[in-house]
Amino acid sequence: MKKILFTLLMILATVSSFAQPQTVLINPNAEGGFENGPTFADNGWTVVNDVTNKWEVGTATMNGGLRGAYISGDGGITNSYIGTAQASHFYRDVDFPAGQLWIVLTFSSKGGSYYNNDVLTVHLIPTESTPFPGFALPAQGIGGRYGDEEDQEAYTVYRIVVPSSAAGTTQRLVFSWFNNVSGGNELSAAIDNISLVSEGSVTSNGTGGGNLSDASTLIGGALGSGVNLVVRSGDIVVIDQDATVKNLALEPGASMNFDPVVNRRLTVEKDLIVSNGATVSSGPTGTANHDLVIGENLVNDGTLDLSTGVASAKIEFNGTGDQRLSGSGITDITSITVNTATSTATVLIEPDNLTVQGLSTNAPGFFNLTRGGARLNFPLES
Repeated sequence: MKKILFTLLMILATVSSFAQPQTVLINPNAEGGFENGPTFADNGWTVVNDVTNKWEVGTATMNGGLRGAYISGDGGITNSYIGTAQASHFYRDVDFPAGQLWIVLTFSSKGGSYYNNDVLTVHLIPTESTPFPGFALPAQGIGGRYGDEEDQEAYTVYRIVVPSSAAGTTQRLVFSWFNNVSGGNELSAAIDNISLVSEGSVTSNGTGGGNLSDASTLIGGALGSGVNLVVRSGDIVVIDQDATVKNLALEPGASMNFDPVVNRRLTVEKDLIVSNGATVSSGPTGTANHDLVIGENLVNDGTLDLSTGVASAKIEFNGTGDQRLSGSGITDITSITVNTATSTATVLIEPDNLTVQGLSTNAPGFFNLTRGGARLNFPLES
């Protein structure tokens, strides 16, 4: 009886590592959407503004709701800035729950950049560190550089994988704007609908990774429907068996490669997020042909190489609602199939850098529409 009870407790402990309910750390419909009041303080944020180009909460621009946050050089009247070197920030401290290693930051942003010099960055720093007005934070934060496209007038949704090492700590989340002396009187950064959630997750071992079929490759339990997976920085995980996960995130410096010999199928029920500096590959060697199935969104800010010579992996979108392929990374595909559960669902395909089997011009046919609709928005000539 004791042995049975011990076994049951071990099973429950393993399941609890990824079956914890999602924790909302920043609510996009309240403090994350600046809906609690007309100031940063009303929404639990601290603002550190430079002299002229300042973060404001107001109504000059927003992505739904009553108000948004934006850089303004005229006290919040407009979402434009003045061409004098400035750095302004706003931040809040976040308590990340221990054991919840799936941590994702989502926000809507737009804004311009004068020749890539004026940008929004996102940072996670110790609470002992405080941003100063007029001093830019390091160019590379936990995500990328947002607003690199000049006069980006439409809001775009961005997703950032927060390093799993943040779990169990308190960190300072900072949104930072910097502009130099050029430009000005143009569309500047705007941000809205900030969401930060954490959830239990299986992770790679943090000691180099390994084959997915090897029990020592993963920590926290087995994969399956409803289970998140985070591949940690420095780990290389080989997909040597068919697998299903709820969400899949690769931290910067992490890699996932498909089996070089046997065809494999990886199903992601919701989101696949490839961080800046991370890689998902159809395999550096071999001739196998794989399937990557996405239930919601695929965000690639790193490298998505699904046509590595002879080996390949086909992407299939099969969700129940609208889906999106996006990101600022390098995206090389073999083919995309849209096969959504409903005929009214639409897949928006708009990665910043897309090639088909290594080609950006005169690319071979790659798109298959089975059910649903699609909007293609990327620089690719045929």
